[in-house]
Amino acid sequence: MQYRGSGDAVFPAQLQDVKTAVRFLKANAAAYNIDPHNIGVWGDSSGGHLALPLGLTEGLKEFDGDREYAPISSRVQAIADWFGPTVYWQ
Repeated sequence: MQYRGSGDAVFPAQLQDVKTAVRFLKANAAAYNIDPHNIGVWGDSSGGHLALPLGLTEGLKEFDGDREYAPISSRVQAIADWFGPTVYWQ
């Protein structure tokens, strides 16, 4: 997936971009021969940084945006963050 960098658009635009990409895949699942009910995301570095909130913000409309395929859920069934920046709170 490609997304706009922070120099091109402010957050949450990047998250909205990857959510739109997931919705695109689900909308076109038959053309790409994928199961729209079993989608996982993986990202390294900044891609991992976006994979986590993609999977953890389902249903939060402020992160969905108003882009294409809006009626389709961006819910994924698996997330893999490979050395993406994360924060740990206690």
